[in-house]
Amino acid sequence: MGNSADDLWGLMTFPRDGGDSLLGFLRQQAGYLEGKTGGAVIADVESSGLPDGTILHSFNLVVPGLRGFAYTLFRVNASLEGFPVQVGWGDEWTESADFGALVEQVGTILRDPSTARKVYELIEMVQGTGT
Repeated sequence: MGNSADDLWGLMTFPRDGGDSLLGFLRQQAGYLEGKTGGAVIADVESSGLPDGTILHSFNLVVPGLRGFAYTLFRVNASLEGFPVQVGWGDEWTESADFGALVEQVGTILRDPSTARKVYELIEMVQGTGT
């Protein structure tokens, strides 16, 4: 192993940081929350395969001070073929036809007053525990 003759991928290269991928974008947005809350609430993205061959990405608000309590803010269901993807927020699922539409939809969710209320409530829960 290690011999270039063993490398059957040839000259193909793949992004190592997610680049402009759907998952890379979601992780980037998750990374911004920690600085906005001083680490009281952070976000992470969990991905899991579904029986129909799609991948469900869950965007979670996580409270480290409450033993990692997590609240799923929204979900994105995608296939390996790419777009369109389905975005689930609350009880509704809508479709994003392309990357630009997804960015717009996620921005709407993250800037929504109900999202801010949820983050504030989670911060208050941590402050109420004395941690």
